[in-house]
Amino acid sequence: MWSLDLRVPKKLKIARGVSVGITADLFNVLNNDVVLQRTRDAQSSSFDRINELINPRVARIGLRLQF
Repeated sequence: MWSLDLRVPKKLKIARGVSVGITADLFNVLNNDVVLQRTRDAQSSSFDRINELINPRVARIGLRLQF
């Protein structure tokens, strides 16, 4: 199982003593849909059903004002 997360930060000065931090995050870049859990009971009516997958690809952008 591989999970690749990326982050790109940038800090910009706006005025004296004031700055803005910008971040862009991308989680699970490869998004390969790894199955974490299946129903393994052969006598169950839900045999081989997928119960849990790895988290999907998510993008996040953030701003931080510092003064």
